[in-house]
Amino acid sequence: MGTNFGDYDGDGWLDIVVTNFSYDVNTLYKNLSGKFFIDESATAGMNVTTMALSWGVGFQDFDHDGDLDLFVSNGHIYPQVDDYDIGTRFRQRNHLFVNLGGGRLREASTLAGPGLAVEQSFRAAAFGDYDNDGDVDVFVTSLSGPAMLLRNDGPAKGHYLQIQLVGSRSNRDGVGARVTVTAGGKKFVRQRHGAGSYLSSADPRLHFGLGDATRIEKIEVIWPSGARSLLENVAPDRLLVIEEMGTSP
Repeated sequence: MGTNFGDYDGDGWLDIVVTNFSYDVNTLYKNLSGKFFIDESATAGMNVTTMALSWGVGFQDFDHDGDLDLFVSNGHIYPQVDDYDIGTRFRQRNHLFVNLGGGRLREASTLAGPGLAVEQSFRAAAFGDYDNDGDVDVFVTSLSGPAMLLRNDGPAKGHYLQIQLVGSRSNRDGVGARVTVTAGGKKFVRQRHGAGSYLSSADPRLHFGLGDATRIEKIEVIWPSGARSLLENVAPDRLLVIEEMGTSP
């Protein structure tokens, strides 16, 4: 249905999440040092998705604590399922998983406000800071229903950084670039991709939650061309534009 990748366990390797049909758990594949992947769905807490029919999905640090959380849009394709007692419904709630650290996620949609209580047959999920307040919001579409904009007003637990890439030797949008931010002695890895998980495209700016770090020691960008950009001693809580051959404030 949908797929996305992100370093949810903070080991520097990008992991993969895949959404599935109902009666099938959404799958989380842990990247073992770039050698192969193992299914960590049960360990991570994905069993609660068994009856959901899931589509759009994305790793994002919604609370800036330095760990990637997970959002999943849900909704069945057959309205007729409501006529039978089979454990699933046409209109469903979306899932929000909060990262607890140590490779564990907790489903917390009931604690995330009225937007996560809405039931529709949802489809696409696009992520981005539409109001430019520093946190990541979510836009979801639905079948036979209105689209919905979920504004993130949760209390942030730390600092953040947004990075916009501008390629020159590489493609203009920096698609394929890998960015590593080192702050508070911890490394945060993102990769710029050009599409969303299902029928969507996300905000081109890369978002990093930094936890308690008040200073960014280093930012390294590896561009598709092979060029490297290096910045040091950067202030957080801002949008930083990085050009392939230089940096703009």
